[in-house]
Amino acid sequence: MVQPEILEMQTQLVDALAAKDMPRKAGLVEIRQDTHGDPLVTLALATEASELLLGEPISNNALRKWDPVLKHCLIMICAKLARASQGNQYFEDHWADIKGYAEIALRRVDRLETS
Repeated sequence: MVQPEILEMQTQLVDALAAKDMPRKAGLVEIRQDTHGDPLVTLALATEASELLLGEPISNNALRKWDPVLKHCLIMICAKLARASQGNQYFEDHWADIKGYAEIALRRVDRLETS
């Protein structure tokens, strides 16, 4: 379960981004709603997935001990899975992005093992 303060921060972030004057990107959230799902739902699901994998709430600095590259890959894979589950599961970009982040993580692990 996502902690209320994390969900509130996510809501504020989405609201702040939506309120920005971005003429080129006007309606981007709405345009991507069909493929990416509701951002408030997908952000909450990504946080829940990350916390489940880490075994503790993100607010407890659980990610502090993680390698920064692997940490980012984990969070982004969770975000892409949340989008696929709430948006269009057949949208190829979700799966390509997951593959890309997994490949980056593998390269990082290989580099750390050989150094």
